[in-house]
Amino acid sequence: MAPSATERLQAGDRLLAQGGLRRLQRVVEEKGLIWSQATVDEIELLVGDVGVAEVTLTPRSPLVGKTLRQLNFREQFGLTVLALWRGGKALERFIGNEPLHRGDAFLVQGPWSKIGLLHRQPGLLVLSEDKDIPRRIRKAPWAIVILVSMIAAVVAKILSLPVATLGAAILTVITGCLQAEEARAAVSWRVLFVIAGMLALGEAMQQSGAAEWIAQTLLTPVADLGPLPAMAMLFLLTVVLTLFVSNHATAALVAPIAFSVASSHHFDPHPLLLAVAVGTSAALVTPFAHPSTLLVMGPGGYKFRDYLRVGLPLSAVIFVTVLTGLALL
Repeated sequence: MAPSATERLQAGDRLLAQGGLRRLQRVVEEKGLIWSQATVDEIELLVGDVGVAEVTLTPRSPLVGKTLRQLNFREQFGLTVLALWRGGKALERFIGNEPLHRGDAFLVQGPWSKIGLLHRQPGLLVLSEDKDIPRRIRKAPWAIVILVSMIAAVVAKILSLPVATLGAAILTVITGCLQAEEARAAVSWRVLFVIAGMLALGEAMQQSGAAEWIAQTLLTPVADLGPLPAMAMLFLLTVVLTLFVSNHATAALVAPIAFSVASSHHFDPHPLLLAVAVGTSAALVTPFAHPSTLLVMGPGGYKFRDYLRVGLPLSAVIFVTVLTGLALL
């Protein structure tokens, strides 16, 4: 087993330790231990729920430059680092004080449940195959029942979506489909706080009238130039507002303005409303446009620049495509 720091030792326990010979000798003498005759090869490292896996650092890992001791790796992840591999050589001494480099790999031992959690840690890549990690096959029926029940409750309007999903999450822990530690590790608290801030900011912009004032101030002068510039400005305005206000609120806010502009300038309202509808889903340049883009930010290890690098060209393509299509209507 991989003992925790609070594990109580008992008579007859065998300890597998690594370090300098003199230091080990001193520990043996001071703690009343005796040397075991078994070799490392004879000690089983894979027993029941405990296993061994190889883990490496990704090129942009936030762990680069830090030591295992600084990271408090054992307490944070519940795993013991057995060896550190760098440049084709194994570092055998004082690995706890060795700064981690890009491409470093280390061998960890501990409960399979803890090893499985490393898949969700940004900056770490578990090289062991998924099939090496035991699955809770007996809990699969419970997981299916919980999922189907959640969907049925929402479709039948028995429960709201937030209540149903929260109840399903609690049931997965109660039934043992997911351990409490796994559930806690899956929650990105930073993302939750950002979403809460987005909702508060959006509500403030709506209640204060700031969003409506911005829309009317920017849109009215452009609409005098014709329907196509009006559609372009509506699309861009909707995309920008979606970065601060939810897409549903943005649509409810900008759509009446679009209809008003179409009526006052004798434009066909349908292309303008379509520009608003598509624009609410085209804010891809930041992770803050929608909770779903924020929720994948942590597990995917994405940075703000990743959204900007991919989202900006994609938004530009959508912009040109939408205007071209609307111009043909």
